[in-house]
This record gives sequence, structure tokens and C-alpha cells, in this order.
Amino acid sequence: MINGKPMIHLREIVYSVFKGKWLVIGFTITGLLIGMLVSGIGYIRGEMSKQYKIEASYLVSSQIQNGMFASRTTAPTKDDIALAKELTSQAMYVIKSDKNVSETIKKLGMVGVSAKSIQNNLTLTQFETTQIIEVSLMWRNRDEGIKILKMLEQTSSEIMLNTLMIGNVVRVNEPKATYIFGGSFDMSTWLMAALAGVLAGVGFCVLRRLLHPTLIRAEDMEDVFELELLEAIEHHPKFAESEPFHIEPDRLDVQVASAANIVLDRIVQGGIKSLYVTSPGRREGRTTLLADLAVKIAEAGKKVLVVDCDFENPCLAPMFGVEAEYEKSLNALYNGDSEKNDAIVRVTGGLHLLPYLLEDEADTLTFPMLDVIKSVYGGYDLVLIDAPAIGQNAEVLRLSGIADAALFVVMADGSELNEIQTSLTRLRKSGIPLIGSIVNGTKTFRYVLLEKKPKHVRKIMKNRIHKKKKSDSDEA
Repeated sequence: MINGKPMIHLREIVYSVFKGKWLVIGFTITGLLIGMLVSGIGYIRGEMSKQYKIEASYLVSSQIQNGMFASRTTAPTKDDIALAKELTSQAMYVIKSDKNVSETIKKLGMVGVSAKSIQNNLTLTQFETTQIIEVSLMWRNRDEGIKILKMLEQTSSEIMLNTLMIGNVVRVNEPKATYIFGGSFDMSTWLMAALAGVLAGVGFCVLRRLLHPTLIRAEDMEDVFELELLEAIEHHPKFAESEPFHIEPDRLDVQVASAANIVLDRIVQGGIKSLYVTSPGRREGRTTLLADLAVKIAEAGKKVLVVDCDFENPCLAPMFGVEAEYEKSLNALYNGDSEKNDAIVRVTGGLHLLPYLLEDEADTLTFPMLDVIKSVYGGYDLVLIDAPAIGQNAEVLRLSGIADAALFVVMADGSELNEIQTSLTRLRKSGIPLIGSIVNGTKTFRYVLLEKKPKHVRKIMKNRIHKKKKSDSDEA
């Protein structure tokens, strides 16, 4: 819970399952393989206690104790046959009863065999609507199984005559044993194991979402964190590779242009001259978005200066296609090796850049460094500062002393909710006005379902530098 409002919604749970599709598929395949393994082991073992199938058939008659039939004749009449059919169900019950099976075990002198073991492997079926009972026994020993069926016939006749005073069981087909190699493949085992894998995968995705919730709904910036949402920019796999001067597709270009116009409106209304852009963590698309906003604002007729203050990961120069030179950098200006006009690079007529070059020991936002940055503000309508992630570098707050406001950029499904809350708390306590937030990289369910692993940011930067060098060589 944040501010008394729930963090997890049903949509986020569904999104988590969509996002973890490969994990769910992996669990499902694992479960299926386990099911196949268990079934295969059962087949190979033959379940050991079911190696022979002994089959026989019994005929139920309406004889009474003196050998006569119920009609008091020596030969069965139609009434005797009808009565025998009615006695078939009782005979089946008697054959499989505890008393009958126990008596069979006793008479055969079987040791280590329980009545339950025979009952579980014994199958009785009435043949159509006749008084014939088809018997099947799965047993580990051929001769012993045949003896069991013969003895069951004998003892069941005795029990029926002693209890019902009528009825007899006569063997029709002699017990015949068939060797069964292995068991049968139980497809239901496969299905149940695969279903268990699906549930395990879904459960893992849901648990991960509950333990590490991230921002899925862009509207939560307002509903949960009480910070105005200026724009939600849809994710596109080529967005990070696109040039700031030409964003594709058109839908994405419209969204970035909309964000730039809203930011420009807030700047004009608030009389803001300097603005730094930060995020709760790395890889939130902060720098890419800042470069695109700077281009759009410059195209609107404003003179914009972009300052690279992410000293540990500076990448604005290659992003704008600028050749990195020491004399044209914040490093040289800070060290006193260049003047302001020499250090600043002109990208377009209204867009200038003060880049920073990566060093073995990166500079920090000390007060002398802040003074140097502030000294270049003159002559610009807006200064945009690319700041490090505030969730990982508390020095960002020092920029509050030289900036009029801050813009908060969050990547959808990026930083955890508690990291976003902590970052906003730090910003608010510093006293810097927040003009709002932009949620970067929102995704549809369809995209998440088909999503592939994104390219690494540094690889993208290398590709840009390579393209720039190739373009320069072609022009030469």
C-alpha cells in the first residue's frame, strides 16, 4: 500500500503473466517432461504387480443346495434362467467380497498377500444382459493367478449357498494368462503434470509481482504518487536507436511532440529557465527522452542548451551525432582548458550541447562544478540538464540549487514502486518544484505477448557512433 491505495491491480497480475510467458512455458514443459518420465518409469517397471493378465468367465445359475434348480427341476426352466440373471449382480458382489477373497487366500495358503491387493487387481463385468460374468485379474505370477480365479469360483458358490440359499457359480472359460510387458502410458499423468507446471509458472509470476511491484499503469503516477502525468509514451523497440531529429513511427513522434509541448507550456507558465531531468533508476529512457524533448522544443523556436551531467554514463554526444573532443566538453571547461564559447557544441541553430567525456575517475557534482554549469546559462531560453538517476546518486539533489524545476521520468515496468516513492520523497524534500512526470515505454498486452529481449543500451550507443563515423567518412 502507498498512501492508503492498493499497489496491485488485476490488470497488473495479467500483465505479469503475459510478461513471464517464457517462464510459464518453461514450467509447463518441465511439468510435461516429469509426467512423461513418471509414466515411462511405470511402463518400464510394468508396475511389477501387474505382469500377467488372467482372464476367465463364470456362469451364474439358480441352483439350490441339493443340486436342484429353484423350479425344483433337474434342468433349468425359463424362470430359472431369468432368476439367474437377477442373481448375477449379487454373485459379482460375493466374488469380490472381503469374505470370499480372504477365504481364497486361506485355502491357497498364500503368504504376504492381502485381500485388498487381489480386489484392486480384479475386474468383473457382466456380459451384456446375460448371467455370464467376465473376470480379469492382473497378477505377478501366472500359475498363482490361475489358482486364484479357480478358487474364487469355488468359494463364491459356497458363500452364495450358505447365505442366500440359492445360486451357484460355474466356470465357463478356463483361466487363461497373457503376459503384459510394462504398464500402460497414462496420458492423464502427462496432462496433470503439465497443468501443475502452468500453475507453478503463473504462481511464480504473480508472486514476483507481489514481492517486486513496478509501475504498469501510467495513471498511477497521479493516482498513487500524486504527481501530474504529462504524457505516457508508448514503447517501441527502435525508439532508443532512432535519431532525436527523426523519430519513427509517426505515432511515437506525435507522443514525444505532445510531451515536448506540455513541458514547454509548463516552462513558459512557470517562468522556468533551467530544468533537470532525473529518474528513479538507470535504463529508464531518461537521456533518450531528454534529447528528443530538446529537439522538439528547439524546433518550437526556443534556444535550448543541453548539459550532460550524468558523469558515470555520458551519452548525449553520440546521441546527437557529435564527435567527442576534449576541448568541446564540460571536462575542459571545468578544468579551465576551454572557454564557454569553445566548450559548447552547436547542434542546430537553436539547439546547443555541453557534452561530458567519460574519464577514469568521473567528476562529481561539487559546488565548483555547479558554478561552472550555471555560468553557461546566459543567452538561452531553456537549459536542460541530463542528471543521473536520483535513486542511485543522491548528488542529483545538488542540482536543485542551480535549476528552477525538475522533470521526473519513469520507465513502465522498470523501477519498483518503493524506489519511485523514495526518489520522489527525496526530490520533494529538496524543495525543487516538480513540473510533472513522463512515463516512458508503456506496453500493450499484445506487445508483451510478442516481446523479445531488448538490445543493450551500450550496444545501441556503439551502433550510433559507428553509423556517425561511417556517415562522416562517406561525406569526406
